Amino acid sequence: MIEEKTIQYELLIDGEWRPSKSGDYFDVENPATGNTVARMANAGPEDVAEAVRSSEEAFNRGTWSTMSGADRGKIMWDIADRIEERAMELGMLESISNGRPISETGSQMSVVASYFRYFAGVCDKIQGSTIPTTDSHFNYTVRVPLGVVGQLTPWNHPLMIASKKLAPALAAGCTVVLKPSEWAPLTPTEIGKIALDAGLPPGVLNIVNGFGPTSGKALASDPRLGKLDLTGGTETGRAVAQIAGANLTPLQFELGGKAPVIVFDDVSVDDAVNGCAFASFIASGQTCIQGSRAIVHRSIYDQFVENLA
Repeated sequence: MIEEKTIQYELLIDGEWRPSKSGDYFDVENPATGNTVARMANAGPEDVAEAVRSSEEAFNRGTWSTMSGADRGKIMWDIADRIEERAMELGMLESISNGRPISETGSQMSVVASYFRYFAGVCDKIQGSTIPTTDSHFNYTVRVPLGVVGQLTPWNHPLMIASKKLAPALAAGCTVVLKPSEWAPLTPTEIGKIALDAGLPPGVLNIVNGFGPTSGKALASDPRLGKLDLTGGTETGRAVAQIAGANLTPLQFELGGKAPVIVFDDVSVDDAVNGCAFASFIASGQTCIQGSRAIVHRSIYDQFVENLA
């Protein structure tokens, strides 16, 4: 069993795994057993600054940002293959770090691989446009990568959400500094190993594990970011927006929601109830699109409520 031993992870900076400058580590516990399953190097502000510097220099060198889309796509396709090869192991690592059943975490790994495959195909199809104008002018647009993208990811779908952010950023030619949730950082850190093995150049992906008020704040406040992408709670989003907004950093947030399940009168009520229960309680209800309310047609309302209860 993976959880019988404690795995130690360092920070990924400039293509190397290194301890934090403080030498501090924090423990990751299996919520089902309370056992320590990993020790993570605890990044401080200096480590985060070093990671951003590495990503900025990698972007400016052009080893990734100016690489042909076809070549970027090959590396991303290789990442997808390696994720599939390690799907069972990655699913187990995710299960022992955030407590979700292996049946859920394992099935997500094929989805994770599909993100990288999809955006591998996008790499050589990033196109601008020409705009009709007068005969004496030529007007056109060109799409260029933003630069360094900071990414703050949550614990409920650790690798899936990290990959949803990472794959399109890499496809565009950006470099990335990833700060996973301290509650479930194992699989997002493993993606660093996979990416390096697939040939991703040093500095294109840096991974700094740590806590929100220290490493997360340091990343959000760095003026060198071309964009900051967060998935988290609404209050966290407000706090991060204030910090990053001081630098006018472009932001993309996915925060708390109140997703409705809409039930029309032409459905099987039993099927609708089952679907509603699944939408409400998948991942123990800890998901961004949890079906936390139901809007039911009045003609089947009483039967729906009775069956649901």
